[in-house]
Amino acid sequence: MHRSPLSVGSVRRTIAALGIPSFDREDLLSSMRGHFDVGFFRNDHALTVGFDFGGVAAIVAELTPTSNDVVVRIARAIASSDAPPRLVLLTELSNSTASAVVAIHRWVPDVGVSLRGFDSLGDSVSEILSMDREDQPALEVMARCVSLVTPVGLEILAGAALVARRTRAITSLADVCRLSPRTVEQRLGDAGLMGPKRLLLWLGSLHALWQLERLHWSPKRIAVAAGFRSPQALSNCVERATGLRLAGLSAKLGFEGGLREFADRVHVA
Repeated sequence: MHRSPLSVGSVRRTIAALGIPSFDREDLLSSMRGHFDVGFFRNDHALTVGFDFGGVAAIVAELTPTSNDVVVRIARAIASSDAPPRLVLLTELSNSTASAVVAIHRWVPDVGVSLRGFDSLGDSVSEILSMDREDQPALEVMARCVSLVTPVGLEILAGAALVARRTRAITSLADVCRLSPRTVEQRLGDAGLMGPKRLLLWLGSLHALWQLERLHWSPKRIAVAAGFRSPQALSNCVERATGLRLAGLSAKLGFEGGLREFADRVHVA
């Protein structure tokens, strides 16, 4: 199911980058060196008007509140292309950018997100290119739950959905939201949502379900990716959140059922 970036690059040799700051450019260039040529664009016109995506492996764009419209235009161009490249968004979380990611996900279901300060942009691009086209579980959660939360809770839910694949640390969630841990907890409470620890445990469980069922990863591989010392430790964590161990959760609910269960439980008041 998984391919190396080099094998993808044997057909598509170019990464097109739009609006990427100098520090992130160096990270991207270092990771792509020897695999892809990277071209940097100042505006989206060249990428949306008559642009041939045939030789492009991925478009990497910075998503900010002021660039939302530009990135949506690129997403629409990708969606209408006969040879669509992958799309990776470099962003810092806010209610505005979280809403934009959900909107872009409708056009490009396999869009990838690289969180500044949490992810390496180069690693994020490599990861997206190494995988078959699959909807990202974090974005599935965001897309389906966006109508369930108030704007107060959207940014934190989006951040939790994205970081829970690797960590259950409230401090990491607070960092990507640029809030203190206490403020994260307070805002979730004000929005009537479950607390940050339980939120991260639940969302980590959904990531594990996706990896087990859609990507066909072994429990050991899932545990390593999520930072657990063993598959048993992973299942213990899943059980704390959902009441079922990973295998039982998959057998009883599956990813779709687990997502519905999460949507039913995310509100506590």
